[in-house]
Amino acid sequence: MRFAPIQVLNHIRQTAPSWVFMRHPRTHPCDIARQGAAMLFHQTLPKPNPSKAPPAFYRLHDVMRISSLSRSTVYRRVSEGRFPAPVRLGGRAAAWPSAALQAWIDDPDGYRSPTPPP
Repeated sequence: MRFAPIQVLNHIRQTAPSWVFMRHPRTHPCDIARQGAAMLFHQTLPKPNPSKAPPAFYRLHDVMRISSLSRSTVYRRVSEGRFPAPVRLGGRAAAWPSAALQAWIDDPDGYRSPTPPP
């Protein structure tokens, strides 16, 4: 299916962020429409199938996103034994095992850490 340049330009104006329209002064609007048509073409290509396996460990940023808890609340609950303790990966890196995090997700109010945190 072919689109006329004006249709593509109108579609881009409706859906694209404002930075798309910041163009060089010598750029013709049809060039923007061609670029937009290329963007539309690439958006319709099938995405590669990523691995369905969950990660083995989650870093703090992911844990905060998954649990909807702040950094201080996560560490406070770890010290109280109401949240899984992180595992040291080496150096300053620490992460939470996915199995321990899943146990907390299954029962957040009743979760108690199996061992006291170090």
